[in-house]
Amino acid sequence: MRSCVEYVCSRPDVYRKLQEEVDEFYRTNGSDTPITYLQTQQLPYLNAVVREALRLRPSIIGQLLRHTPEGGLVIDGKFIPANTPIGMSPLAQNRDKKVWGEDANEFKPERWLESEAKARQLESYNMTFGGNGPRMCVGRNIALVCFLNCLL
Repeated sequence: MRSCVEYVCSRPDVYRKLQEEVDEFYRTNGSDTPITYLQTQQLPYLNAVVREALRLRPSIIGQLLRHTPEGGLVIDGKFIPANTPIGMSPLAQNRDKKVWGEDANEFKPERWLESEAKARQLESYNMTFGGNGPRMCVGRNIALVCFLNCLL
């Protein structure tokens, strides 16, 4: 959460866009109560800011090792024998210029808003807290609820 707040506060343009989105939500809904987690899902810029902050500063930066399958594995033309421990740091993966572009080290929430297809593709590469896919942490969504409620 600290990283997200730091990025928002250090970028007046991001702060302004986020403030405008939240203000518009309150105007449109005629509400004066705190925004719920389900309501945050209606705030695309907020979600882009959170995704981008978590991409650049994932909560786990060490490798979560796995073992290669029986018969080995070929990655990028290189053979890795069976049962070899392998892994990649989320910090390195989330800054790979082949995936994220030449501006991979920059805080750019707009990358998540280019299109829904692009956002899904980026999410499949994004190694943030809780992981993705079949080994995703079962508590990831609960953590997001707490995170977004504290942020707003």
